Amino acid sequence: MYSIARNYGIDAAIEKVKTKSAFLSDLPGPSAYQSSAHSTQALDSSSHSSHTPHGEYKEVDYPRTEVESASPPIPPLAVSLDKDPSTYEWHEGRESSLGQTDQAVQDGMGGAQGEQGVSYMGLSSSATFVNAIRRLSSQPTFSTSPSNPMAKSPFDVATFLGGLPLAKTPVERPAMRMPPSAEIRPYVDSYFAYFHCLTPLVHEPTIRAQVSGAIPLSSKPGSNVLLYMIFAMGAFDLATSPDGGDGDRFYQAAWEALQRDMLEQGTIELVQGLAIMANYLQRSNRPNAGYICLGIAIRMAFALGLHTPTTSASPLERETRTRVWWALVTLEAGCSVTFGRPHAFGAMALRNIRLPINCDDEHLTVSTVNMPTDVTYATQYTALIIQSHLARATCSIHDQILQSHPAPSIERVKSCDERFVQLFNDIPPYMLDVQQGPHRLARSIQLWRARDFRAILYRPVLLAAAWDSSRRKTLGPLIQQAIATCRSLAQDNLIDITAYVAESNDHSRGAEWYLLYFAFQSSLTLLLSAVWEPDHADAPKWRTAVMNTARWFRELHSMQRLGRTYAQVLENIVKAADSSTEPLMGELHASSAGSVFSADPVDLVPDTLDVDRYWAEIWGNELVPAEVQSGGWEQIFSHLINTNMHDA
Repeated sequence: MYSIARNYGIDAAIEKVKTKSAFLSDLPGPSAYQSSAHSTQALDSSSHSSHTPHGEYKEVDYPRTEVESASPPIPPLAVSLDKDPSTYEWHEGRESSLGQTDQAVQDGMGGAQGEQGVSYMGLSSSATFVNAIRRLSSQPTFSTSPSNPMAKSPFDVATFLGGLPLAKTPVERPAMRMPPSAEIRPYVDSYFAYFHCLTPLVHEPTIRAQVSGAIPLSSKPGSNVLLYMIFAMGAFDLATSPDGGDGDRFYQAAWEALQRDMLEQGTIELVQGLAIMANYLQRSNRPNAGYICLGIAIRMAFALGLHTPTTSASPLERETRTRVWWALVTLEAGCSVTFGRPHAFGAMALRNIRLPINCDDEHLTVSTVNMPTDVTYATQYTALIIQSHLARATCSIHDQILQSHPAPSIERVKSCDERFVQLFNDIPPYMLDVQQGPHRLARSIQLWRARDFRAILYRPVLLAAAWDSSRRKTLGPLIQQAIATCRSLAQDNLIDITAYVAESNDHSRGAEWYLLYFAFQSSLTLLLSAVWEPDHADAPKWRTAVMNTARWFRELHSMQRLGRTYAQVLENIVKAADSSTEPLMGELHASSAGSVFSADPVDLVPDTLDVDRYWAEIWGNELVPAEVQSGGWEQIFSHLINTNMHDA
């Protein structure tokens, strides 16, 4: 019933009541209606859903439970922001702008809040219910005595349930002192050349106007954090040597500014600054700090109502909110895959907000009255749109495949991959043509990301098959096909990335970080294949691809240290596999003889592998017998990774 209620809005119901001049008690019984709520983008069928030709799901109509009514149906209602979105900012510090301690009602349930600082728009919230009652009331009916602190007027929202307004006046911060223009201009240019093309959180003309002094700097909470993080990320991506860049200097300034603003105040500028900070921390070897920082940004975005459409803001403000929302979604989707953790967004949160508009900044300015339409060529927002399409697909698949316990069947993995490919093919071709148009790197990254995610879907199958070194199970056709697909995707990515490296002369960290990340991911798939099946017909190709990748890893500039470390890992394992007369995986079998492994193959169901069991063994789970924990992968890789590391 909650999904039904989502589609019904308060305002239309109120208008219906007012036109009939009826009190609540006189309203007719609810009229018949059918559920029109969107079903979750589940990947498996259930008793209540069915496939459509395009891979979507639709709900099966349920029997009506309402009493028949002769009155016309109540118009559909929808929760949306019909006020200035800035009214949903909050300032909950212990001191007001006058330095006085707040004496308001202690309300932690959101029911006594006023218009300012309230974004409790869901139909389960008390604030929504109270607002409906207030607007239905035809006259003041509440006492304002201290013993019963109700509002003197039902239209006085700020004091409706509290004797004192709960929304505080924001404490204005002094505007930051801008560093010299000659110092920060390269960092600003770098920010918009690299990070912004992937994650356009801000409006470039506005930021450039502020930095140049054409318009005043904002004194809103979070504005200083945002600008400092733009400088920090720009400096980080501009660096062409491992020690280059002033990123940490600006990050520290942003962190100091953040101490005053975090949690007790919420603005879209603070969300933008936190999102940039999250990515900066992740890429500067502080992944868990970045992960937590991104979580704060996402929660703050929800609190500001970015997940809900707005109708009152200007076109630029509405589009900025949309871009920020999808930038957060894509950052979270990337983190979830990278760290193997659940994502923070439900299916409805990914379906209620439209995707960003593919247009140039000149078509959407502060003076624009009407929303522009999508253009049919690549813009600086194209990469975000591609990644948003991918995130919609990967977030739903991620939980059902990569977070599934027990492990999914091969058929289910293949079905999810086919659905992902279908959704990917729905992206307009001009967006995916990386040989044409600007921002080639940003759009190429999305292609590498798509292949990488598909390979990751099949990688547990490859890993389980390799781990089953004693051949306890026969590899059936579906498993063999899954393994071949995983290898093919990894090889295609390596070929594509290596070609990009050969054509590009960009040694900045903004490019090399992503080249190294996706290439190493793909290399591991081929490396495992070469270790597991050194006599396979394609093994020479795998080893050659891995060694070629290691070669250009050593030629990186800004990512030199990590590149050489990864190169050493790849080279050591390939050389060990070449010099061994037996597959390295055989060491695992030998170390586990007499334990849970069987010396003879067991021909069970040919297209099943005990992925959960093998995964527990790989990670040394305490539930796995000690004989298994002590051998195999840990010994092999700890030896190979540490061999000749001083040469790196």
